[in-house]
Amino acid sequence: MLFLAVFCGFLAENQREHMIEHLREKEYIKSFVEDLKQDTAQLKKIINTMEEKLVLKDSLLQELANPRVLKNSSRAYFFFEMSRHFPDFIYTDRTIQQLKNSGGMRLLRNKPVSDSIVDYDSKVRTVFIAQEQMNSLVLSYGFEKNKLFQIRLIDTANNGFQSPGIPLLTQNKNDIEEFYNNMWDQKKFFAFLKRLDIDLLSRGTRLIEFIKKEYHLE
Repeated sequence: MLFLAVFCGFLAENQREHMIEHLREKEYIKSFVEDLKQDTAQLKKIINTMEEKLVLKDSLLQELANPRVLKNSSRAYFFFEMSRHFPDFIYTDRTIQQLKNSGGMRLLRNKPVSDSIVDYDSKVRTVFIAQEQMNSLVLSYGFEKNKLFQIRLIDTANNGFQSPGIPLLTQNKNDIEEFYNNMWDQKKFFAFLKRLDIDLLSRGTRLIEFIKKEYHLE
C-alpha cells in the first residue's frame, strides 16, 4: 500500500509538471507570436522606405549621368543625402532569447513549429549580415562625396533645387564615373536588402498563421 501511495504520488507530480510545462509552452508561443507581429509591422514600414530610397537612387543616377552636374551639383547632392541612409531591421527577439537561454526550446513539442521558429531566426541573421555590409558601404561612400561636392556652398545656399549653380569640386569625368558606378552598386545592394526584407516579412506572416493553426490561437 505504501508503495502504491508513493507511486500514485509520483504519477500525480509527474502529471503536474507536464501541465506546468504545457502552460509554459503556450505562454512562450503566445509571446513569440506577439514578437512576430511587431517584426512584420516593422518590416512593412522598412520595405516602403526602401522603395522610396530606390526611387531617390534612380534620381541621383540620372543627375550624375547628366553633363550639367559639372556646373550645378545641388540636385545630385540632394538626392545623394536623401537616399544614402536606410532603416535597419531591429529584431524583436525577447522570446527567442528566453527560449534559447533557459532551454525553453525543449518545451516546444510541436516539431514543425519549432523547426520553423529556428528557420525564421536564421533568416533574421542573414538580414543582419546584409545590413552590416550595407552600413559599411554607406559609410565608405559618404567619404567619397567629399571629393565631389562643395558641401559648404550647397548647405549655405540651402535652397534645394533652387540653389545657384555650384560646380563639382572636380571636372574629371573619370572621378564622376567612378562615383556613378559606386552609387549603382549601392542601389543594387539596396534592392537586394529589400528582397531579403520582403522574404522575411513573408516568412513571418506565414509563421504567425501556422502557429495560430497548430496551437489553436485566436
